[in-house]
Amino acid sequence: MEETTLLYVGGLGRSGSTLLERALAQLPDVCGLGEVVYLWERGIRNDERCGCGEPFSTCPFWHEVGQRAFGGWDQVDAERVAALGARVDDVKFVPRLMLPDRFGGLRELLTEYLGYYERLYVAAQEVSGCRVVVDSSKITSLAYVLSHSPRIDLRLVHILRDPRAVAYSWTKVVRRHDVEHTEAFMARYSPSYMAMLYAGHHVLLEALRLRGVRSVRVRYEDFADDPLREIRRVAALGDLDIDPEAVSGQVKHTLRLGAVHTVSGNPSRFRTGDIAVTRDEKWRTEMPRRQRGLVTVLTAPVMLAYRYPAALPQRREQNLADVESWPSVAAVLPTHDRPVLMRRALESIRAQDYAGPLETVIVFDKAEPDRSLVSDDPRRPVRVVRNNRTPGLAGARNTGILTSDSDLVAFLDDDDHWKVSKLSRQVMALLAEPDAEFATTAMTIEYEDRSIDRLADKDRVSHRDLLRSRMAMLHSSSFLARRESLLDGVGLVDETIPRSMAEDWDLLLRAAKRRPIAHLDEPLIRVQWGPTSYFADQWQTRNEARLWMLEHHPELATDRRAAGLSYGKLAFGSAMLGRRRETLHWSRKALRADWRQPRTVLALLVACRVVRGQWVVDQLNKRGHGI
Repeated sequence: MEETTLLYVGGLGRSGSTLLERALAQLPDVCGLGEVVYLWERGIRNDERCGCGEPFSTCPFWHEVGQRAFGGWDQVDAERVAALGARVDDVKFVPRLMLPDRFGGLRELLTEYLGYYERLYVAAQEVSGCRVVVDSSKITSLAYVLSHSPRIDLRLVHILRDPRAVAYSWTKVVRRHDVEHTEAFMARYSPSYMAMLYAGHHVLLEALRLRGVRSVRVRYEDFADDPLREIRRVAALGDLDIDPEAVSGQVKHTLRLGAVHTVSGNPSRFRTGDIAVTRDEKWRTEMPRRQRGLVTVLTAPVMLAYRYPAALPQRREQNLADVESWPSVAAVLPTHDRPVLMRRALESIRAQDYAGPLETVIVFDKAEPDRSLVSDDPRRPVRVVRNNRTPGLAGARNTGILTSDSDLVAFLDDDDHWKVSKLSRQVMALLAEPDAEFATTAMTIEYEDRSIDRLADKDRVSHRDLLRSRMAMLHSSSFLARRESLLDGVGLVDETIPRSMAEDWDLLLRAAKRRPIAHLDEPLIRVQWGPTSYFADQWQTRNEARLWMLEHHPELATDRRAAGLSYGKLAFGSAMLGRRRETLHWSRKALRADWRQPRTVLALLVACRVVRGQWVVDQLNKRGHGI
């Protein structure tokens, strides 16, 4: 039987393997499968989403693969596969897998375990019509297991990244978007643990060459600098021809990626279109020096072998856009009785590294303006005005918009602050999409003694995205919009919404209904949660605002998931107010719309006094989430 050519991506997670595999899968003779090692649990047992967006059980591609390989997925004993994996597919068995004569009783188990992968790869090859299959499982022991198959022509794509970048990335909170109906997150590990894994696994992958496995090393940094060059190198390993037009985006350092039937992997596998390939070197400035030094010491020999300097290299200049004339920006800063926090917010605006004109308009709402804040600094002028419209946040923001005469308008709440590169990076992202009217960034939540990053895992946000999820990581303090669009198009902030609650969601929905929102998925703002938030305990106002949203955005009631979300929030708010009858009413409506809506269960538990509502809110807040 002819061997199946398998490009196996080995290395550690957060090294760019998902992006590389998806780029390879755009080639006409390549089929990308994602992290196949997790198919048996996440696909068969948990029915998580395929990279095409469909649940595993309803994806046409995987349905046909299952039929051809096993006569249907119901014929596969996932528990047996897991048991076999525990007996042969673990790093502790690698020494025995290196030396076949030391298999002993493992040989029969190894043959049975290999059979599942062999049949799956052959079926995927037949269904896709492709000659080369890509598996980005990255598990070192699985690479050794596969090297013993007479039916697989194994070729190793050994992917690398600076160990400090890898270790830093594994400390971040990353949501898993392949899990539906609940929020699940990828595991997090300490930098020291990841450093030891890094050193050990990369040495073992190097040793795989001793078994005659052909391989190519790909450093993620080289891939980010010249994606096509590295794709050509990997394609040569698979004896593939490459058509640059198949993967090149419209702009340098971007790849045009379509949906791929990846069974598991990084959440970025759901993003399509032109995807920017950047180094993502936030670890240089955000990773604590002590952690950075520890990782450097633990991985020093490997770093030297892979040409990573131990000393912190100079920060590379980001050449994301060729900006000839920077647009003027007005930062609108509404404030009410929080002078200390407001001054911190103001300093974060004035500290921006933005090269263009930047004015701050401080709008005092229901308070006497502090004229001492006025500045005529030509680079960073500050104006102080009184809210002359409807009292509240919406009126204050509109006062600032109408007072300014800038090209762009940015919002910042007085208890939040910007990171120094927020505006320059966001303006470049907005200018890169000339048709975009509105832009946002991800955020870092500061709650008690915790800092939690909230990412969207998207670079564009649609109207449908915002209907089905509040997308709280798109905080108003990250908003940047073309002023002319706010005056004539999207419209000003709606001042009729009760106490300006959810005015940001309303504005996002109106903006996204016209054009997708350009999103820079980097946490460039820091948002304060806790007692300083005006709406922390105002459940009556929250429910009034949600009813207003249902009235002004009828799509929230017609889309079943959106309706379940809205009614579930109303049910929880009613429970917090001690209104059992209302809680039951909204809970019934939420269950009819979407029986999987978790807020409904929480609302009923609070209403029945099984748990305290504030305890639920506190637990969510500690994880960077709200109701």
